[in-house]
Amino acid sequence: MHNFYKPHKPNALRLPAGFGRPLAEDMERLIEELLAAIPAAFEDRNRHQSPEEESQKTTRIPGLNHRWRQRRKTSPSSTPRPG
Repeated sequence: MHNFYKPHKPNALRLPAGFGRPLAEDMERLIEELLAAIPAAFEDRNRHQSPEEESQKTTRIPGLNHRWRQRRKTSPSSTPRPG
């Protein structure tokens, strides 16, 4: 994970067994969604969106965050967090 104080020394993440693959898959999906969403956001500036479209855009990333939190709840409580 990027270390903003020492960019040449990234921080290691410690994850419980079995959490690396789901994190990698979620990050891959996030990247795919962002690659589509960011250009679309700039193209849509002059176009009015329906409430359904706007709601869909704002729930994608929080939904991903929610899924990750749910997975973390099932992990052992002694798992160290990145510092």
